[in-house]
Amino acid sequence: MVSELDGLSVYSGHVVITQGSMKILADEVRLKSENNRLTTILAVGDAAQNGLAGFTRGATRDLESITASASEVEYLVASQQLTLRGQAVLSLGQDRYQGNLLSYDIAKGIFKLESGQDPSDRVNLTINPKADQPL
Repeated sequence: MVSELDGLSVYSGHVVITQGSMKILADEVRLKSENNRLTTILAVGDAAQNGLAGFTRGATRDLESITASASEVEYLVASQQLTLRGQAVLSLGQDRYQGNLLSYDIAKGIFKLESGQDPSDRVNLTINPKADQPL
């Protein structure tokens, strides 16, 4: 479904979106636009990925590669805000972050990670020191 007047495009099925080094895999993707500019990408779980949507972005000169998955992945294009909801896992280079809700400001390198409401939910982090930054 595409509605240019509303600035909304919805794609269903095994959806793969690629732009440069960014790739999104999902069962459904909703693209929101304002003034003919893409503002938001919302990806919802893909049965082929265990019910999860996937997001990858290759390394740049300033940032390590990003690999993420969650039941729902939202990416705000202009501000480079990535939000993962439900079974959220994000790998940044060799570091790994896991929880129920994860927000990552890619431009600023700021994380917010939360567990779910269930007492058995946990926030898990695996952080590897950089070669030039020993513990």
